[in-house]
Amino acid sequence: CKKMNSVLFEIDHNARRDYPYIDYHVQNINFLAHFHEEIEIVVVTDGAVDIVCDNYCYTAKKDDICVFMPTQIHSFSSSQPNRLHIFKMYCKHSLKKTDFTSMRFEGNTLKKGSLLNREIRALTDKIVEESIMQKIGFEYMINSIMQNILSLLLRSDKLFKIDSESKNRQFFYLNLLNNVNVYIGEHYSEAITLKDICSHCNLSEYYFAHVFKLATNSTFVNYLTAYRLEKSLPLLLHSDKKIIDIALECGFFNTRSFNRAFQKFFSMTPSEYKIQRSCSKIQLAKRKK
Repeated sequence: CKKMNSVLFEIDHNARRDYPYIDYHVQNINFLAHFHEEIEIVVVTDGAVDIVCDNYCYTAKKDDICVFMPTQIHSFSSSQPNRLHIFKMYCKHSLKKTDFTSMRFEGNTLKKGSLLNREIRALTDKIVEESIMQKIGFEYMINSIMQNILSLLLRSDKLFKIDSESKNRQFFYLNLLNNVNVYIGEHYSEAITLKDICSHCNLSEYYFAHVFKLATNSTFVNYLTAYRLEKSLPLLLHSDKKIIDIALECGFFNTRSFNRAFQKFFSMTPSEYKIQRSCSKIQLAKRKK
């Protein structure tokens, strides 16, 4: 598996309690190690994506479907062009009190051609269609389809419970990332050193670097840069601020360092990103009509 230099920290891409998160415009994805409370379904519609999940590296190819359970730490990187559909759903409202955080999906991937793959792919294609057309009642239809997917997963022989040692290790990593995220969230616009974050986590620099690498498959510097870049995205899309002002607000020293990091992580400049997303919104509006 390729060493991941391009990463993106997930902050705002979450489902609502009463409605799933849906994104069918994902291309050439690069997501830093992250976790969430939802079950995540990722459909590779074209190309291939490199994945690290629970320190295991593998490549999901076209028509494969990946399944990630709540609190499971995973990351994506693109060594070749790809297109993905991503769906996330909460399952805490389930009548059956199932502890999904203690469950894992065997291999994290449903390979192309399997019966369960075909069944879930047909349902996710229907979700995309409903999301695009937005006919009356589409929200109810999408929720119903997501519950159908959850039922298929529960009834398959692919789900299993992790042992107590694995769960304890998982929660240690999660607590570490939570502490890191809290500190970064309060100080990302300032200069942050490894010494600062280690002091906050009450760990030595050597031990922190070792454990953080195990938990995220990334260095802290890359992780911090990704967080700052993620914070810049809504400012680029939804504000009239100048590039230099966005760069400084997100913790970069100048426009040059911001542009260089953005180009490395997203293979485009901030200005090109604004243009690309604006064109995507126009195309989506036309499709809905």
